[in-house]
Amino acid sequence: MMQRVRKTGLAPHHVSARKDHDAELRVRILFAAEPDKEGEVRYLIEQALAGQLKFPDGFATSWQLRASWPSEVSAEETGHSERLIRS
Repeated sequence: MMQRVRKTGLAPHHVSARKDHDAELRVRILFAAEPDKEGEVRYLIEQALAGQLKFPDGFATSWQLRASWPSEVSAEETGHSERLIRS
């Protein structure tokens, strides 16, 4: 499993990725944002994953986003989410 933690001005976040049984890549992004910024953060995440966002260094993704949806923080992620909120 690939994991990356990144702190940005908009929303500190944690990224994990794994291949599922179909050999598709499943990406989970746990982020902390102010309630009024949540929609913007979700939009930017989806744009980045869909290859529609060009990063400042010129990087863009080349894969296809098949689906995206919000979910609750799992019990295993609670401690991590609390650390993101504090950062």
